[in-house]
Amino acid sequence: GGESKALDQLLAMGRQIEGRTAPELDYAFLQVYLEKWKNARKGQPDEGNTWEARIREIVNGLRQNDPTEWARRAELLVTQQIAMGVDEQDIDMNVYVAENAYRAKRWDDAVAAFDRARKVAEQQGDLARGLQLGLAAAAIEHERSRHREAWQRYHDLCERFSDRSEAEDAAQLAAFHAGQLAKENPSEFLSVYQQELESFLQH
Repeated sequence: GGESKALDQLLAMGRQIEGRTAPELDYAFLQVYLEKWKNARKGQPDEGNTWEARIREIVNGLRQNDPTEWARRAELLVTQQIAMGVDEQDIDMNVYVAENAYRAKRWDDAVAAFDRARKVAEQQGDLARGLQLGLAAAAIEHERSRHREAWQRYHDLCERFSDRSEAEDAAQLAAFHAGQLAKENPSEFLSVYQQELESFLQH
């Protein structure tokens, strides 16, 4: 339709004005690329990959060259647009959404995207990546000092991946957050803290 034609005309103009890119123009192009990506995903995965590469390129460029305000706006736009259109099974794009959401300080969106990616990695039997993604989601709760959520996540990762060496970090952090919870609520969490400490020391 007319909108698509207008997008194509904008693309034909190119992103440079007098030899340099302007963040406003890059942001406009990012919106176009996201539309093109969403449309291509419905039936032309190869073309979708091309637009995906351009989206990554433009966001990276904004991060490197321009005031952070434009990079943040771009990350927010990517988080919202891709999260709505991303294939649940696409690990890399879910991770990309998570990273952009994290930079845009949309913590819950970042955790949710890491969780989606982890689920797929585990379904595909890639346990090393599943653990890595699980640790990334837990680290966001750790940074936010959400002790109950962080403890639960690290505890579950220890149990799920007990045979992997990277799970030792999870055991240590599960004990740390259980300790914080025990300080706040000894009657409920002191015994949990003792169990987590024992578990960590056995690793």
